[in-house]
Amino acid sequence: MDLFTIYQHVTLTNYFHMKASSSICLSVALLIATTFTSSYAQDLSKVLTLKSEKIGDATLEVVYRYTIYDPVLEKSREGHDIVQVGAKIDLYYDYGCYQEQHQLSKQDWKVTKLEWNQMYDEYGIQSRVYWLIIDKEQEELTERDSRAGTSCYYEEKIPRIAWRLIPTETKEILGHKCTKAIADFRGREWQVWFASDMDRSGGPWKLRGLPGFILAAETSDGEYKYEAVTIRTSKGVPMYVSPQSKNTFKTNRQQFNIQMARGAWQFSETIVARGLPVTSSGSSRARLFYNPRELDWIDEYNKQFKK
Repeated sequence: MDLFTIYQHVTLTNYFHMKASSSICLSVALLIATTFTSSYAQDLSKVLTLKSEKIGDATLEVVYRYTIYDPVLEKSREGHDIVQVGAKIDLYYDYGCYQEQHQLSKQDWKVTKLEWNQMYDEYGIQSRVYWLIIDKEQEELTERDSRAGTSCYYEEKIPRIAWRLIPTETKEILGHKCTKAIADFRGREWQVWFASDMDRSGGPWKLRGLPGFILAAETSDGEYKYEAVTIRTSKGVPMYVSPQSKNTFKTNRQQFNIQMARGAWQFSETIVARGLPVTSSGSSRARLFYNPRELDWIDEYNKQFKK
């Protein structure tokens, strides 16, 4: 296994989680430095073919700025996601990854290792591994993610959220008059603002089902915040999804969330196994940045791993 393979496994999969802890980043650097040789530098000119699958064309794109707070690490992470809306399919993922995918398509999906690494910083990519595909025609969604070497996905029917409209509360977002709505959804209370003058129904992540498009959303505890910063329409922008890795497996929603939670801890366990400290104090009790949107699976997680 060469350094680039490990770089993909460690950096590309977990980079955005590690930003929350500089001590973990240092341990990663030590792990790589003690395991691999300088021959990697000579391999940066190798040309890669990274073709993705086109799953449809979007006629509406909404870019959101988000803030996520991790109450365990007491740190926040900011970034941008995008929702591409097509006739049959909606696609939600990292906006930096969106920019990368479209740049690669212009290059016939060929890029050197060095160029690919540079794209990571240039586009501010937070994740190349998270995808939420919403098939409106089949009324199903597929969520896919990877953490600490565990890559999996699941399928479920598009959930129906019981929204309570608050017509007396409105505000303007990007020129659209938005109305407030509230709902309890899988362990969190969401407050959203939707634009009824937009002829589509949707929003960030799984938040949808209102008579208009959701342009802002926030959990009642403030741990998740989204607000639209760009809305654009077109005659058809391709929607691309990268291929699944060979070790990706199918599971159910509950086990998917459990695997992602376990992965947040397992990466630090790998570092400890190498005899390296995870925190600046030398403690092994650390994990990657992590805060799930859904909380209704946690009791089962505790049954399995907190005995």
